[in-house]
Amino acid sequence: MDDEPTRGDQQQQPEYDTRDPEAPIVLHHVPSSSNSADAHHEYNRAQEYSAIAFNWMSRFLVFIWRDVIWNKAFWTFAATVVMAIAAALYTHYASRQLKAINDQLPELQKSAEAAKTSSEISELSQRPWIKIVDLTTIGNNSFIPSLSFQGFGHAPFPGGQKQAAFQTKISLKNVGNSPAFVTVDHELFFPAWKENFEDILRIEQKRFCEASNKRQTAGAVVRVVFPNEPQEWGGAGVQSIDPIVGANAINHTAEDPTGEYVLPAVIVCANYNSRGTKRYQTMALYIIVHKGTGNRFFKIGDGVPERELRIIRDDLADDAY
Repeated sequence: MDDEPTRGDQQQQPEYDTRDPEAPIVLHHVPSSSNSADAHHEYNRAQEYSAIAFNWMSRFLVFIWRDVIWNKAFWTFAATVVMAIAAALYTHYASRQLKAINDQLPELQKSAEAAKTSSEISELSQRPWIKIVDLTTIGNNSFIPSLSFQGFGHAPFPGGQKQAAFQTKISLKNVGNSPAFVTVDHELFFPAWKENFEDILRIEQKRFCEASNKRQTAGAVVRVVFPNEPQEWGGAGVQSIDPIVGANAINHTAEDPTGEYVLPAVIVCANYNSRGTKRYQTMALYIIVHKGTGNRFFKIGDGVPERELRIIRDDLADDAY
């Protein structure tokens, strides 16, 4: 083989040109003088508008700072508006709540009444009930008769305070279902003989028994009375005659206009409670008359024994709670 290079190989290859190619020539449009004037005019107008806007904004900020933020009247007005809005919202909310409550009120009332009725039924079935069974008197001797007067020159007590005494024996019974802690209070009362005689008795009974139930029981005689158990309470009602006390009165009759008479009545109040419960009361009213004649007038100073007396219960005056 022929070792000589070919002719083409012997030709020298041209070197690689690393220079940047020439940039093409670009022709620019040069604005005319009229277009340049329009642009300048638009620029000036933009500056004027900007100045106006900046001036307005500055004044607005000054107004906000001076006449709003530091203006007490404005904040007072704003607070008033806010409170009015809050009040309106609250009123609206409250009205809705009230409507909801009113819608539920019938059911709540029914539930409350049912619960109250159930509680009352339970209390009525379990509580004690003290019944005033009777009022009797004792004293058939002439020394201390049933109805006696002291301080009028008669034995056994001729001197001292002028007063009357009536010996009593009160019979009670617990007809309830719980033990009762009982105190008994009674009053010898001398009403005036008037057309409203019965009203005078009722008014005094109400006054005396209400006061009796409110008084403290410290030092009073308290007895425990068990269910279905009777109890007797002895004592004497004493009432001052001279001077006249409270609503008590001395009466005169057509037959004896110079004589002094009293019309005795006895008010009985039984106050009681069960352990840890509220206080209850039973009350009764009795009229004292002459046994033979039924006369209600008793001459002051003349004692009357038991055998000559009759005690009448006023059933219309009975009460218990």
